[in-house]
Formats: sequence, C-alpha cells, structure tokens
Amino acid sequence: MIIVTTVFKYKDKPSDYKRLYQVFMASCAKHMPGVTVKTLKLDVPPAKDNRKPGIWTNTAKLRAQVNYIKTLKDDVVLADCDMLCLKPFDDVFKKYDFDIGITTKPPGVKSSCRINGGIIFIRNSAQARAWMQELLKINDRMYKDQAFHNEWRKKYYGMNQSALGYMLERAKTKARVKEFRTTIWNAVDCDWTNVTDKTRLVHIKGKLRACIDKGKSSSKLSRLIAAWNDYGGVKPKKKKKKKKKTKEIKQPAIIKPHPRRRRRSRFSRKQRSRV
Repeated sequence: MIIVTTVFKYKDKPSDYKRLYQVFMASCAKHMPGVTVKTLKLDVPPAKDNRKPGIWTNTAKLRAQVNYIKTLKDDVVLADCDMLCLKPFDDVFKKYDFDIGITTKPPGVKSSCRINGGIIFIRNSAQARAWMQELLKINDRMYKDQAFHNEWRKKYYGMNQSALGYMLERAKTKARVKEFRTTIWNAVDCDWTNVTDKTRLVHIKGKLRACIDKGKSSSKLSRLIAAWNDYGGVKPKKKKKKKKKTKEIKQPAIIKPHPRRRRRSRFSRKQRSRV
C-alpha cells in the first residue's frame, strides 16, 4: 500500500499547511513505519477562467493524483495533508472487498454534505483505475461547465466532492464502490466528539484547525488538540530578542578657557615711563 498526499508550494497561506503536513507524516511514520508516503509537490496553478482558487487548485491536484496512480501497481490511499493518523489503516484492503472506498458521514447527522473527499481508498485493479479516470473526466467537465458544476455543488460542495457525488449517484462503471464511516476512517467535524480507540484518521479542518492555528483551547476538542501536539504539532513560540540598551556616551562639555586678564602693574604710568 502507498499513501499519496499533495502539497502546494504556497508563498502565503492563512493556515500553516507545512506544520499540518509534517504532523501527518510523523503520525504515519509512528503507526505504519513500513508504509511508503509519496508527496506530490505542485506549483500553484495560475488563476484563470474567473473561477475561485479552490476550483482550479483542486482540479490540478486531482489530475496529478490520477496521472501518478497510473504508474503504480499497488493499493493506494489518497489522503489530504491535513490528516492525523491515530492508528494503522493499511489493513483496510485486506478486511474489505471493494475497488473504491469513499468516506461518508453517519446516517442521521445534520450536515449539508454527506461525503468527505479527504480520504479515498483505491485498490490495485483495472476497475478502480477506470473509475478514477472517469472521476477526473467528470471533474474537468464541471470545471468547464459552471452550470453543470453548480447543479452538483449545491449538494456536495467544492470541486472534487461534486465530481465524487456525481460518480456515486450516476456513474455506470464496473468498480465496486464501498462507503466507509468518517467516524472511523476520516473523522470530521460531526465526529470529533465521538472519536474512539477505533478511529484511524482525524481530519484537521474547520474549528479544530482554527484552535490549533491560533493556539486556542476547547473543552470539546482538547483530546484531539493534545493528540496533534504529541506529534510535534506545537508551534514553538518565537523568542523575542531583547534589544540591548546602548549606553549613551556623554560628550564632555567643552570648557572655554577664561580670557586672561591683563595683570595690572603696581607702578603708575608716570613711574613706568621714568624707568
């Protein structure tokens, strides 16, 4: 099994993705030391077509992922870099029979979107690779056709998730698609207070990420914040350099010499003239 994650070379980003990525890598190394993690480092694509940044960056990300998967002969897990691994998850391909695995929220949860594309399980099969090719095709079609995208975006949000939603509902492929509960395999906001010892991955997003970024505490999220910090997630506080006080060297006052007074003679002018 190979884990494939993606990072963009942002110059400025509101959230510190570098730290999120480092923590994800550290947590995977601890729980699955024998599993390879491949990082696709992409340049930020230039803005175009009057689309929002997330639209064209996610399209570029999916294209890079699908193209890379073509070169592999292994089971693959596509994972966002803002994940935290709590337990090994490389057994998923042995325990369950499927070609494509998508994480969905538990039934009954009040949420505007029931899926989350942060984790996708892809078996090493022709059916799975064909499914991913079709996903990219639908994503590209949505990118070019905003009306088509907006139709699915209302229900699934984002760029890639809209394409995922379409594939789950309409795609006619031979791939066996299985839904995995986010509570275990990709804990998102509705799952954070229900994380158990069975939870494999936590998605660091929304309010949880905000607390981590700003160093805020939260009674409901304290357990997850502590778990994230255990993997080196604590951002070291920058020590303020104390400015050395420079002593002002006072210039010595310039004392002007007192004008020498002419010494008066004890003789009068007449007496001096006689001498």
